[in-house]
Amino acid sequence: MPLRKKWNALAVALAACLLAQPAVAADPEEWSALSQIRRDEKVQVVRMNLKTVNGRFESFSSDSIVVRQKSAGVVIPKSDVHRITITGRNKRLRNLAIGAAIGTGTGFLIGQVIARERHDDWQTIVGFCTMMGLAAGTPIGAAIPSHPTVYRAGIPFPPAK
Repeated sequence: MPLRKKWNALAVALAACLLAQPAVAADPEEWSALSQIRRDEKVQVVRMNLKTVNGRFESFSSDSIVVRQKSAGVVIPKSDVHRITITGRNKRLRNLAIGAAIGTGTGFLIGQVIARERHDDWQTIVGFCTMMGLAAGTPIGAAIPSHPTVYRAGIPFPPAK
């Protein structure tokens, strides 16, 4: 297999793995997903009235969650929870690196396609396209949310008229 085909196959496999990751993630509408939060981990609970409660996770039951603020525990009923996000796990650097890698790989492949005609200066074309891909992919990766949302209440559709 020629080197170019190996690089193309590797790029396609990498893209498939990165795109398949969200498909195997836990369903954020499942209350049982709160079991992945460790005790004393920083969380943000957004109530249905969109007011937030920031604190450390204590525990949860089938009908409520307990978040400790300073020294007191706040019990929030499940029916009042809109979203729960783990704020102690920041993945911004990982997301930035993934965006940079995808952008660089895409730019490299585009440069290879453009330079396929065997231009005399093909290295410059490939290098330029690779750098442009890096410059485009890095901010996109940084813009991906960095804190995982563990639970999001299903918002019912308004009744049909």
